[in-house]
Amino acid sequence: KMARDALTEHWPAPVLAANQKEIEQCYSWMQDVKKGDAYTVSWHPAAGFALALNDQPVGGWQNPEAAQIILSIWLGQASVAESQRDALLQQWRASLAGKRS
Repeated sequence: KMARDALTEHWPAPVLAANQKEIEQCYSWMQDVKKGDAYTVSWHPAAGFALALNDQPVGGWQNPEAAQIILSIWLGQASVAESQRDALLQQWRASLAGKRS
C-alpha cells in the first residue's frame, strides 16, 4: 500500500497508466518474506528489469520506463523510506569502490 501511494504521489497518472501492466506484474510477484529473505531488483539495458527472491528469479521485463518507476520505490522520487534508500545507495557505492581496488 505504501509503495502504491508513493508512486501515485510522485508519478503523473498518464505515466503510471501507460506502465500499469508491468507495475501490477511486479506487485503480483511480491511474496511474504521471513527473516533472512532478500529481494534483489536489477536493471540492465541489455537484460532488462529483473526481480529475484533469495537469488531465485521471480520475474522481469524489458520496459525501461516501468523499471524506472518500480526502482523509484527504493532509489528514487517515490522512495518509501529515505533512510533505507540512502543505506542501499551507500552499500552500492561501497561495492563499486571495492571492485575498483
